[in-house]
Amino acid sequence: MNELKTQAVAMLCFVWLIGLLSGCASGRISKNVAYLYSGKSVIPEVKIKTHYIGNDTVAVYMGIATNAITFDQNQTTRFGVLLRLYYNKNGKTDELADSAYLLLTAVKSETAYTILTHNMHVAPGNNYLLQAYAVEESNRKGYRGEAGIWRKTPYNEQDEQNYLLTNAATDEVLFDAYNKQGTQLRVNYRNQTYANFTVQYFLPVPYMAPPPFTPLKEAPLPAKPDSVFTTTAYLTLNRQGMYFIRADTNKLAGIAIVCTDAAYPKLTTASDLIEALRYITRNEEYTQMLNADNPKAAVDDFWLTRAGSADRGRILIKEYYGRVQRANQFFTTFREGWKTDRGIIYIVYGIPDALYKLPDAETWVYYIKGSQNKLQFDFQRQDLPFTNQNYRLIRDLYYESSWQNAVYEWRNGIITNTNAE
Repeated sequence: MNELKTQAVAMLCFVWLIGLLSGCASGRISKNVAYLYSGKSVIPEVKIKTHYIGNDTVAVYMGIATNAITFDQNQTTRFGVLLRLYYNKNGKTDELADSAYLLLTAVKSETAYTILTHNMHVAPGNNYLLQAYAVEESNRKGYRGEAGIWRKTPYNEQDEQNYLLTNAATDEVLFDAYNKQGTQLRVNYRNQTYANFTVQYFLPVPYMAPPPFTPLKEAPLPAKPDSVFTTTAYLTLNRQGMYFIRADTNKLAGIAIVCTDAAYPKLTTASDLIEALRYITRNEEYTQMLNADNPKAAVDDFWLTRAGSADRGRILIKEYYGRVQRANQFFTTFREGWKTDRGIIYIVYGIPDALYKLPDAETWVYYIKGSQNKLQFDFQRQDLPFTNQNYRLIRDLYYESSWQNAVYEWRNGIITNTNAE
């Protein structure tokens, strides 16, 4: 009885704390969540992976950085957790579909993330935005994160939500759409172990997003696979590129995982560093750098020319390639994050001043210094066989002027949009 009373008191305390973190409205106008893409959030992140296990039930895996948690002498700790599930009602308001207040015990993991789990009933017919808030009982330290749950797409019964990928050696849940070369994965489909999965391997996708004012009917999808094979529940990522995994070849959709080098999401090779400059280089200088006898020196010369001094050059390099790295971290789908529509805007314009997320769309806003005007980019989520996470920019000729100005600033040693950094 005393234990139940203790838990009840602890839960009330957590509900109060989490209410302060998250706000208490049941229906709300979408909030500014630009912190999600800053890499410098005051409140640490909860990484979320959702896994559809059947009967309208979704297993929610919440990962919190192990090195951020304070554990007791038994290597455990307790969290108060609030889960909120929203659906979009009218394009502006998120309506609360469900919520759960939980008291969960976490056991210290030997891997990067310690996992909390909970199963939720998620009705079909809507796409949802799941928000998670967690507070440590021992020190009241808070964490937050969010993720989409899609129950209204053409591929509901076969898409990536039906799969759970874990590291075969450590049993660690994979929260990202990429993993390093040589890793062996364990593939789980709807909480079941299948004997055979069909895997299509695609070479790395060379396509990169064009400027936002360039008309684009459809973003190209991966072409013909380089190879096709079957595997058991275990898959080793032997080659860099994309692996597309399906439990049923009669179905179009499955789950994609991008195999990268060990440094990813950071770029380290000279060829990669040059390629990522494509957005701010002229055709001739870009080609010259690609064909240079010493590509690394060509990259350094490019930035030194832009900066005017070695010290300023280092600042520009750190900021530009920092954005590239974060774009890879946040936006990788079936190709590197920096090559996507969100990636190109993030790199050239910087972290948005305001970010509004709906289950199927994102709006990015940049406020123009010294003006009441603003620059707004709208991204629409696409229903693709490979992923639910690909967002397409709604392109417009209106963006040409701002784009040229931003590129001009980079080429003259000015970091575009430092107010959100």
